[in-house]
Amino acid sequence: MTPGEARVAAKRAFGGVEQARELHREQRSFVFIDHLIRDVSYALRTLRKSPAFVVVAIVTLAIGIGTATATFSQVNALFWKPLPVEAPAELRILSWTSPQQPESLEASGLPSFSYAAYENLRTRSSSFSDLVCWARVQGSMVEWGRFNVTVVTGNYFRALGVQPLLGRTIVAEDDRAGSPSYVAVLSYRMWHDAFNADPGILNRSINIKGSPFQIIGVMPEGFVGIDPVPGVDVIVPHAAAPYISPFPTGFNANSWSACRIFGRLRAGFSNEDAREETEKLFNQIEPSQAKLDVLEVGRINTLETQRQRTSVPLIVSLSAAGGILVIACSNIAGLLLARGQARRKEISTRLALGAPRTRIVRQLLIESLLVSLSGGMVGTAAAYAISPLLPRLLATFDETLWLNQTVGIDMAPDLRVVGFSIGISVLSGLAFGLLPALRAVRAELTDTMRAGGLAGRFRIGTGRSLVCMQVALSILLLVGAGLFVRTLLNLSAVPLGYEPSNVLFVNAVLDEPAAGLHETRLGASRIAETVRELTAISGVGSASVSPWPLYHGGMGSKVCVPSHSMTPKTIDVQPVRPRYFETWGVRLLRGHDFVDDSYTAVVVNERFARTFFGGVDPLGKTIGMDACPGSLRTIVGVVADNGNLPREQQPPMVYVPYPWESGTGLAYGSGLATYAIRTSRNPESMVPVVRRFFEDRGTNVVGDVTTGMNWKDGMVKRERSLAALLVFFGTSALLMSCLGVYGMLAYSVTLRTSEIGVRMTLGAGRNQVIGLVIRESLLPVAVGIGVGLTGAVGLTRWVETFLFGVSKYDPVTFTGASFVLLLTAAFAVLLPARRAARIDPVRALRYD
Repeated sequence: MTPGEARVAAKRAFGGVEQARELHREQRSFVFIDHLIRDVSYALRTLRKSPAFVVVAIVTLAIGIGTATATFSQVNALFWKPLPVEAPAELRILSWTSPQQPESLEASGLPSFSYAAYENLRTRSSSFSDLVCWARVQGSMVEWGRFNVTVVTGNYFRALGVQPLLGRTIVAEDDRAGSPSYVAVLSYRMWHDAFNADPGILNRSINIKGSPFQIIGVMPEGFVGIDPVPGVDVIVPHAAAPYISPFPTGFNANSWSACRIFGRLRAGFSNEDAREETEKLFNQIEPSQAKLDVLEVGRINTLETQRQRTSVPLIVSLSAAGGILVIACSNIAGLLLARGQARRKEISTRLALGAPRTRIVRQLLIESLLVSLSGGMVGTAAAYAISPLLPRLLATFDETLWLNQTVGIDMAPDLRVVGFSIGISVLSGLAFGLLPALRAVRAELTDTMRAGGLAGRFRIGTGRSLVCMQVALSILLLVGAGLFVRTLLNLSAVPLGYEPSNVLFVNAVLDEPAAGLHETRLGASRIAETVRELTAISGVGSASVSPWPLYHGGMGSKVCVPSHSMTPKTIDVQPVRPRYFETWGVRLLRGHDFVDDSYTAVVVNERFARTFFGGVDPLGKTIGMDACPGSLRTIVGVVADNGNLPREQQPPMVYVPYPWESGTGLAYGSGLATYAIRTSRNPESMVPVVRRFFEDRGTNVVGDVTTGMNWKDGMVKRERSLAALLVFFGTSALLMSCLGVYGMLAYSVTLRTSEIGVRMTLGAGRNQVIGLVIRESLLPVAVGIGVGLTGAVGLTRWVETFLFGVSKYDPVTFTGASFVLLLTAAFAVLLPARRAARIDPVRALRYD
């Protein structure tokens, strides 16, 4: 070519200069933002034309994402959420064990120290910038309930680096030994629940065991102290502990129950550095082969124990919530397939006019993401709204927590939970939006323009697969719900041997500790006087006292039954006051109850009588206590077996008079006591009266006033919570699956309108059409049920330990769940099937 011809050919091959400039400008600029804004605007206009679809999709996703977010909030708070304090990663708990001091480990799992040991460690340790002593003492009670009290040294709040919401915190000047300042700081929960969030709370007083404490501050919401289980209500200076504790000697400088210790690790020191130094200092104080450890606050024993006890219920809840979310996504995917069928001509026209397939897919995905993000916002808002209830729900998973105890952890969604919610919202939008978007742009233009109605059978295969998956997940949840409901019914039907209605009880501690038989009987006389005063209250029929409410493990003691064996047996012993059996509603089968000062008499239960006397009447027989022959006691009565643990059969029991001192030196007659009261009217109305009764007497209360029915229900609280959750999840899954079946069938009928018209033109009757639609629609349901039952057989082994009186392969539950799902699906199929039968053949042949 000549140079001129070559130049022209090169320009022709290169293309238009303006087009090249435009392409370069798009790739080097932010024009995609403009495209995104246009796509979002178009998606909003499109969705606005289908309000019913948008509402159904958002509500469905809100249920799925909301339940998943709420459950994840519990997992996050228990496993990953740090304490709301300054630099929580620097905080450490001091822990120690010693073969010479096993009693140093308290029930909570946190070891205690003497105040003298704390002072020595605080003044001599160079590994910690600050060491703090704190302890939990029994709270007090007023009409609205009981509260927990935590005593802290004056550097507690400084070490945590937290500021109050109102007023000020406790400082060193408030914690003066020998002359304590009677000041108190309230938790947000205490301020909100007990004082209605009164902003004028400062300088008012709160009564703690007869002493008024001036309220100087209120902590912000979410503050739980150093030990979130069960949390903190009122905080007072440690110097005031001897004046509010039930055992004053427990808080002297040398008592090993005075302190738990935490500190802030100094910069440049590792855990091992701190451990070596503090262990060396500690063994100078307590040379008992003690092993001292420095634990991260997130690994303190109480949280580890809580995690272990609640991990399986949380896994079950999270799995169920995940199943609900998958069902929701499958459901909306089916709806989008139907929507895509309705918009096929619109999409085909856009493709014919030159729109790239990727641009249309992006447009459809943006619509799906808008719906999913909207559902995620609603679900997260719902999770945040119910977050105050989540700690109590988590507490129900731990059967060892007291009835009204909760977990003092803030479970409101934080950034991690919000990120989780956004993540699953985006993934959900992509999951249910991608397949319908690809399906919408995959069809050939000529086929779409001709609207080949007879191709529908192949196209609805995806919808059937989605229905099959929904049904399989639903049957899993229904089987789980059925197993737990049957477990709950079986547990509730177990005869416990007592009458819980019209019973109140409360655990209380006297001021003076037991120290020998004389003081024990002296304490019993005070308890007897308290019982007489309780009986005098209007509405009280009878009252009695025992160390524990009914049988909950008992206290093992040596008992000798000479007529059975001269070898003593370890038998559970329960000291009780007269009228104990009458008050708790335990049937007296033979003989009589205790009378005052009948210290040589015992009462046994049916199991004891059967085990050691067979068919012989045990009345008048003697047994020995502590040894053989031991201290002889005469059996004066036999009572029905009774207890509060429906999973366990009550063992042989011996009831002895209260007070009682065994040969091992264990004295019962002072200290912890359970006051039981049988009322002649609604026990709930008597709760404030009983609370005020004990508060007026300065008695230190361990637990709140509890009704017998709440106590009975509390024994199955974990099973009740799991059953309620799985029933909710199962019902939601059932409704969503039926909606999916309905949507799939409506989509199928729409696709197959022409085919149905041809069939009816060739002579098919309406009943034949209905039968055809029902058979083809219930086939994926039946397949899903089979897949779900197979999965349930493999998965129920994870919850086998929670079941009672029902097999993990229970045929009644499996059959019932299948029948309920199949019947509900049949109702969902009926309406579209009848609509198919009413199709006009002439109009159907003209369809599209």
